[in-house]
Amino acid sequence: VDVSIIIVSYNTKKLLLECIKSIKKYTVGVEYELIVVDNASSDGTVDAIRNLQLIENKENRGFGAANNQGIEIAKGRYILLLNPDTELTEDSISKMVEWMDLNTKVGIATCKLHNTDGSIQPTGGFFPNIFRVFLWMNSVGFYHPKAYFYNQERNLDWVTGAFFLMKRDVIGDIKGFDEDYFMYVEEVDLCYRAKRSGWQIWYMPITSVIHHKGASGTAENMIIREFQGLVLFYRKYYGLLERLLLKIFLIYGCLVRVLVFVIIKPSRAKVYVHAITKI
Repeated sequence: VDVSIIIVSYNTKKLLLECIKSIKKYTVGVEYELIVVDNASSDGTVDAIRNLQLIENKENRGFGAANNQGIEIAKGRYILLLNPDTELTEDSISKMVEWMDLNTKVGIATCKLHNTDGSIQPTGGFFPNIFRVFLWMNSVGFYHPKAYFYNQERNLDWVTGAFFLMKRDVIGDIKGFDEDYFMYVEEVDLCYRAKRSGWQIWYMPITSVIHHKGASGTAENMIIREFQGLVLFYRKYYGLLERLLLKIFLIYGCLVRVLVFVIIKPSRAKVYVHAITKI
């Protein structure tokens, strides 16, 4: 098997079925296996995919832990973590595998992502040191670069888990995801350990997939989970001063956004008020 495609699903039955349909339609250049790990969906997902290789969780274990379950049984020389809300429009997997085969120092790579409307979707960036977090809270900086950054190939620090192609040897070096992260920042942590082990991480816009972003969570949940993930990341890899500054900058960023949204979009302001209590 060339590629083990692992999809973690949670109440995304319709999108998941479309994703699987696109994989079967377009993926012809490599031998692949498909593994779905379902995180206790209640929308009939499991019944709809019982004919596939399926791991059925009785509770929502989160993104990293569920992917680890899939990785454990994967047979491919490459592992592709693919979101259920993605859709292939060409043989993207073969193109990326071919490129990875030619670039032996690259351990993790992703392709271009498009939003549903066809615009470029940011995917990955640089590690969130304290300076970059400060810039991010001021809506600039390279923890999360802006969309124009992704018009060309990039050697990055991390890429998002929507389309996350990884050589099996990387798993041998770093042992998969840290399951202390439930969702968000777990791929930053994994890439951090991969780079420390000498692997390169690349964004290669030689092909693209559509990512109907945010299907598995609300905007509020995404914001809070990312902030909590950053706090955990800093607890693991940074000192006391940086951990304190991180919380100060996150709270500052929330307060700025509350002031911006309180008039024009009060519901959005409430999200950031709530986020402050969760940091």
